Amino acid sequence: MQKTALSVEFSVPVSESEKKQAQLLRNEMDALLEYMSEFHEFFDILAESLGEVESGKELISIGNLIVKYKYKLRDHFNNVIRQLSKVLLESKRLFSETKTDQIQETIKANFSEIRLAFIDVIHFMEDYSSDDFPSKTVEKYELINKYMSQVEIVLRDEWMAHIDKNILTKVKLS
Repeated sequence: MQKTALSVEFSVPVSESEKKQAQLLRNEMDALLEYMSEFHEFFDILAESLGEVESGKELISIGNLIVKYKYKLRDHFNNVIRQLSKVLLESKRLFSETKTDQIQETIKANFSEIRLAFIDVIHFMEDYSSDDFPSKTVEKYELINKYMSQVEIVLRDEWMAHIDKNILTKVKLS
């Protein structure tokens, strides 16, 4: 009689130092998601308001408010970018796997698209009196949301799940 194992699991102990680094990275990822959420909520307000505007000429009366909003939106975006940089650097230190490199490339590619769309929004806000300012801004807002959602999914489903399951508890090899 011959027996074969269909699956074998090994537990590899994770050092306290590695767990501490993983927890710090996990906290940085939580902060990134929070900054992304704040940016999204702030941008939501603008997009909803612009969705109700018939033409850019209606916005002339509140031009100063739009300019202030633009700077505040830029601040929120810069917070996201700074936190993203921290996450990417920390993940590079903690992980040295091909999959990590692939995840980083996916996130970088999405953020590259987000950055380009965001630059367009900032340029549109320079000429808020144009008739196509509201529609173009809402269009870019939707594009930014699409890419940010993809980044959030990768962060939650790939990295954070990996850290929670395999490092902060124990590493299983199959």
